[in-house]
Amino acid sequence: MRSLRPPSRRRCRLEAAQRFAAGATNGEVAKDIRVSVRSVHRWHRVWQEAGADGSDPQGPSPGRG
Repeated sequence: MRSLRPPSRRRCRLEAAQRFAAGATNGEVAKDIRVSVRSVHRWHRVWQEAGADGSDPQGPSPGRG
């Protein structure tokens, strides 16, 4: 039997973007998606600056790679 895999980062970011559009707070999104508030804050900032396209960055995260 295979174990369930956690949702992908892309899926989490897309879900977060939907929640931002619906008016959810960073804390609510972090709790529901089970990620840190710090990560959600970054995603929210990118979403505000770039819209939905910003929630699915191409390439590695800043500071990685």
